[in-house]
Amino acid sequence: MLALAFWLALLFGAQTEAWSWGPAFLALGLGLVAGAFVQRRSAGPWGLLLVLLAAGLWLAGRCLTSPVAEFAWSDGALVLGLLASAWLGSGLRVGGGPIALLHAGLALAVIGNAVVALMQWHDPAFTWPYANRPVGAPTGFFGHYNYLSNFVVGAGFLFLGRACFSRDPGVLRGAYAVGFLAAVVCVLLSGSRGGLLTLGVALVAFLVAAALLGWRRKSRWMPVVATAIPLVVVGGAALGWVLITKIQERRDQPGEMTVVVDNYARLNWIGLALRTSTEHPVAGGGSRSYSWERNRHWDTETDGLGRENERFVHNELVQVATDYGWLGAGLVVACLVPLFWIPLAGLCTGEKSTGDEADLDAVRVGLLAAASGVLFQANISFVFHLLPSTLLLGLFFGLALGLRRHSAGSAVVPVLRLSGGVVLAVCCLGFGWCASDVLRRVWPVLYANPSMAVSDPAAAMAALDVAARRWTGHRIHEERGHLGRQLAAREGLDTDEVRRWNEEAERSYLQAARLHPHHAGLAVNRGNALSALGKEAEARAEFERAIELQGGLEAMFRGRYFLALHLYTTWFDRWQRERRASEALWHFRRARDLLEEAEGLTQLVERRGEVEPLLEGIGRAIGFLEAAKVEAKAPAGVVPD
Repeated sequence: MLALAFWLALLFGAQTEAWSWGPAFLALGLGLVAGAFVQRRSAGPWGLLLVLLAAGLWLAGRCLTSPVAEFAWSDGALVLGLLASAWLGSGLRVGGGPIALLHAGLALAVIGNAVVALMQWHDPAFTWPYANRPVGAPTGFFGHYNYLSNFVVGAGFLFLGRACFSRDPGVLRGAYAVGFLAAVVCVLLSGSRGGLLTLGVALVAFLVAAALLGWRRKSRWMPVVATAIPLVVVGGAALGWVLITKIQERRDQPGEMTVVVDNYARLNWIGLALRTSTEHPVAGGGSRSYSWERNRHWDTETDGLGRENERFVHNELVQVATDYGWLGAGLVVACLVPLFWIPLAGLCTGEKSTGDEADLDAVRVGLLAAASGVLFQANISFVFHLLPSTLLLGLFFGLALGLRRHSAGSAVVPVLRLSGGVVLAVCCLGFGWCASDVLRRVWPVLYANPSMAVSDPAAAMAALDVAARRWTGHRIHEERGHLGRQLAAREGLDTDEVRRWNEEAERSYLQAARLHPHHAGLAVNRGNALSALGKEAEARAEFERAIELQGGLEAMFRGRYFLALHLYTTWFDRWQRERRASEALWHFRRARDLLEEAEGLTQLVERRGEVEPLLEGIGRAIGFLEAAKVEAKAPAGVVPD
């Protein structure tokens, strides 16, 4: 069932939307139900188990007090999935059928990713099972190449450890080797620079672990492996230099390595997150609070223009520190120490009292290499906010716990394992059922090709409405608002139809904003809907709120631009119809000032096609009214500057 959960997580849940994780959680829940009643004296060490539970409880507790419910659900589900995967992994014997079956299932998943990536390399339009992908590079079942490379490297080195050192039959070991080669193919096809670095780090860790194993066993090939390590480092660096240069050329970017090294975007994001974390260093701002708190800390001089709404820090540890405080980050680090120490100590000392020594060593070597690679890439991308890599990390913890089952020490009382499994099973099944039902309803609208939004817009709105009532979060309401605005913009609609769809959109954006009051994009979108409905004062207030929420990210949310557009179009019409020239002039000047403010934040030359006509129109209107000796008059309740 754990292998099935990985497959379902890849097919549907390789994204940040928590409702897509439902099928995988159903499989996890069923696996927990089955495993909870297998009376197996599960693993110490108590230290790792307790710190893992402490970290999970701290993160879950902060989720309960987070200001945005949907993000709390998402992060809480990731913690739940990690603990469930760790629980299931800790119950596996290092040798025998179950763990071999799990590795075979993971190998098939990696090979499946390689097949899909090859098809995408041949035909970038291939997007199964989704209707589209955010990037054109091969990504397998994922939406981005970094996520693909992270997952396949982690799984691939688990296979390599078993292929080289386990007692599994030769056919299975050959399959593991094929799975590892498929992982390498995925990384090369993806063109991920971080993936290449991750592959190199994991390979060096694998060779170091193999050398330690050879030293302990007094193996004849140990000097060969030890000699290979510096050769692999030097050769890998040279090969990586060539490959990254080729990747740059494939992306139509300068191929010089200095261009890659001088890319400070991720460092800027980390610095921004560190500045944000100073507001609440101990407890953090709550689940994914970085996504809105970073706005007011954004400085265009140091952080750039911010053309993309990057909601995550590209460093998972700093993300935890921002959202859950440095206490949460410290607990996470405390979990990682025994994750590496347990297999490392086992490689050095061995387990003389068990006949599973070869399989234990296979797990230790694979675990050290896989965890090194996955966690390295977590410093340059947000890989653990997607379910597949989170389940993989949970499996690492479970395998580390399982390594100590063979040692002579205290074991977890079976009743504690049973009760823990039951609690996790109930939570997984409950969340999985709810999320799967929502996924079933939103799939035809958001992911299918052709989309129901095109073939039957009314049915699409109704489906999203039902899903929004069953999912505590703003995202479905937001999607419903987007759909309403798209429908209102269709050609051939009469005035009443346009108004009806805009009203639907405005109500949906309002409900979304109530659930996520910090989202600047929702304020902009609702302001545009209100403007289309002719609600001038409400629209202006919403745009003003958007400007406050967006902070320095005018280039992304464009609150000033849309407020200027609203003021100009609204008051040009009222000037023509109602002859309110004085008030119109005041609003025109206000619109001009907004665009001038925005210019320093966005470099309006980048949006010349839409901004210049607006600036010209405002300039002509102001020039005409000033030539006519009209005196600007501020609207009621506004004190002139």
